[in-house]
Amino acid sequence: MTREVGTGSAPADRSLLAFYRLQARLMWEWRPTRLAMVRRTVLSYLGACVALAITATFLPGLRIDGPGALLLAALLLLALDGSADIALQWLFVARPVFVAQILGLLVQVVAIIVAGRVVPGVGVDGDVTAVWGAVLLTLLNSLFAELVAVSDDDSYYGVLVRRLVARDFKRPREPNPALLVVQIDGLSLPVLDHAIRGGRVPALGRLLRDDGATLHPWIALLPPTTPASQAGILHGRNDGIAGFRWYEKASARLLVANHPDDAAEIVRRVSDGAGLLADDGASIGNLVTGDAPRSYLTMATIGEGAPADDGRRLRGFLAGSVNYLRLAVLMVGEMVKEQYQAERQRGRSVEPRMRRGLHYAVERAVTNIALRTVSTAFVIEEMYCGAPTIYVDYTGYDAISHHCGPEREEAIDALAGIDRAIGSLLKAARHTSRTYRLVVLSDHGQCLGATFRQR
Repeated sequence: MTREVGTGSAPADRSLLAFYRLQARLMWEWRPTRLAMVRRTVLSYLGACVALAITATFLPGLRIDGPGALLLAALLLLALDGSADIALQWLFVARPVFVAQILGLLVQVVAIIVAGRVVPGVGVDGDVTAVWGAVLLTLLNSLFAELVAVSDDDSYYGVLVRRLVARDFKRPREPNPALLVVQIDGLSLPVLDHAIRGGRVPALGRLLRDDGATLHPWIALLPPTTPASQAGILHGRNDGIAGFRWYEKASARLLVANHPDDAAEIVRRVSDGAGLLADDGASIGNLVTGDAPRSYLTMATIGEGAPADDGRRLRGFLAGSVNYLRLAVLMVGEMVKEQYQAERQRGRSVEPRMRRGLHYAVERAVTNIALRTVSTAFVIEEMYCGAPTIYVDYTGYDAISHHCGPEREEAIDALAGIDRAIGSLLKAARHTSRTYRLVVLSDHGQCLGATFRQR
């Protein structure tokens, strides 16, 4: 599937007014859906009530007399805090994160003092109580806010995009288009067609229906596995790759493509230094590198650590504790979901099926949640840095369909998650300094069958 995406719309007007106008536009473009906004508002209000009740319990100087006072005070604090948060994120997006956080804490102190004076039944004993109340409320509200918005990808990546736009606002537009290649690992054309007809992949469906993308079938040569196909795509040759894992008699060595040392050996054998990503490209989440100077989560280089010039990107994404919290909540939820779905397959006597234990639940959470989230963030950062070629591999669908079946609900849910990530990349491409041409491809397909042991 191929399509030119984004406008490479680096602004011609670089005034301060243009900067804030663009930031306001980005906040609007990355807003949640209407249903998500209603859900978030209701849950945020309930969370504010709980946070205020906990704070009043542990802070002797803060008194709340009755549920009516609690509900009214929580509403006032939520309104003031929410309005201030939007304004501060808009005004101080180009500053370090802690600037808006400190100002937000001051706003919370003022809001508590105001609530103590205007809300009947609420008492605040002095400014010290207001400060400690603001600290505790900020911590609790931040926790509840992350839990409420934990599945909202657009809001999550929208914050990253706005900060990248602020960082590179004066970056000149680059006239030459760039290439973004998204690999959906293990996806066959019939499964994709069925998912498009069923409305499960709306981003890909819109590309084909409204944006003029074209869909081309292809047949993977033997062996139809990720290392062979990906080596052919990224390095132009895949000689000697006998499968995903194979035993070599001459060296008495078992090579497994998703082991770092073996993946590095595969690259050593097929690379001539002129791979698809050799010209300042970026490899994200792949088995082989394509000779990219920058590789993230790529198996062949994962043991080497990040290059020296990539420390900023790693710190920019991983430093914030809210990212860890979000990933942890989503991964735990995915593991619980896996246990439930595995038990449901057993209860329904679905055949053929595999045993799916705790080890696989962890693997599913890593591939379908953590790697997809982190990979998408890295792609967005590389797009705003103007990388000429980016190749990212989303492995969540492949990992789940191997265990659950390529057309079953669990696998299609994973495919829908990858589609949401592609939608976020399409939206992020609107304001990069260069236009990106998008290619979405698969390395091989799958068909449902029993294991050799079951046969």
